[in-house]
Amino acid sequence: MGSYPYLTWRVIMWGKELLVKGLWWKVGNGANIFCASDPWLPSYTSFKPLVFYGDDINMKVVDLLLDSRQWDVDLLRELSLDSDVNKVLSIPLTLINQQDILMWHHETNGQHTVKSGYALAMKLEDHSPLASGIEAIQWWKNWSNLQLFYGAFGVKRNRERHGTRPKPADALLYFAYSYIDEFKCARKDFNQSATCGNIANTSAAKEAPWMNPPSGCLKLNTDATIDIRKQVSGFGAVVRNSLGDIVATTSILFKGCFKPEIMEALALMHSLQCLQDLNLHVHLIETDSLLVVKGLDSLQQHVSDFHCLLNNISLLVSKFPGAHISHVFRSANTAAHLLAQFALSVETNCSWLEEMPLPLMPIVL
Repeated sequence: MGSYPYLTWRVIMWGKELLVKGLWWKVGNGANIFCASDPWLPSYTSFKPLVFYGDDINMKVVDLLLDSRQWDVDLLRELSLDSDVNKVLSIPLTLINQQDILMWHHETNGQHTVKSGYALAMKLEDHSPLASGIEAIQWWKNWSNLQLFYGAFGVKRNRERHGTRPKPADALLYFAYSYIDEFKCARKDFNQSATCGNIANTSAAKEAPWMNPPSGCLKLNTDATIDIRKQVSGFGAVVRNSLGDIVATTSILFKGCFKPEIMEALALMHSLQCLQDLNLHVHLIETDSLLVVKGLDSLQQHVSDFHCLLNNISLLVSKFPGAHISHVFRSANTAAHLLAQFALSVETNCSWLEEMPLPLMPIVL
């Protein structure tokens, strides 16, 4: 414990208390999550339902799911307040059976970091101080400052351990500040060069039209949109051949509102599942969500809702040998967008095979 065992112990207990406040259950199959008492609703407070009207306090989240891997909205409205129902409907579900996972709410990848933990501590301290007090907050601040200098001193320290004569303290301090300044300048220059390089290409690329796939190939385009007032999302998908003729289209009405990248991932996931059910093989897949495409190309494994959806998409794509996913601008995704908008105007899902659907008439005439 060192010279200050009491303070060290208080910091440990404070860290545990803080960690618990930021953890919540990511719904997989729902078999391990209690509806009434576990933290599982997207929120900024306790992640628990405000009110649970059910008679069975041991009811699990799995009991709220339909066989189609969607939420049982009618049952939700019987058991919860409307505000909690909307939170539940904002939880995206994969089509494959996954385990429930405890994840850190305050990072998009679901993993705890010192930075996000400190941000949560500051936010909680503004409202109601944690039990372990101000000392732990001050200790965290000092630790964060030390981390900034660790990279600068690490090499020097290792050389000293192996017999190299150490530099004077003032020289080391100058080196540390120079190290940080160089890093900040390098990052600034990189961001500026990336921005300047992209401006010239972006304006022309955003006007790019839809391109026909090669002969003998089929191309899938997907898109998503939202109606916040009705708390629903619309998904659209269109499959076309090398002549530009429509092979299949679908408009899917989906309960719930989501972040843009999650909405686009859901649209792609359900579109691929529809094609698999139709036994229709596609070779090229396009979406106007760059986050989805980059996420699928990334080798990093995370536990967030978004990354679990990407894992499901990757599994579905593997059912289409040789299929390739790429990003396009909205100008090349108009047909899928119109189908997504159409989904918001109807009460049921619609599909068309080898015929021109009504929503696409504006771009044909």
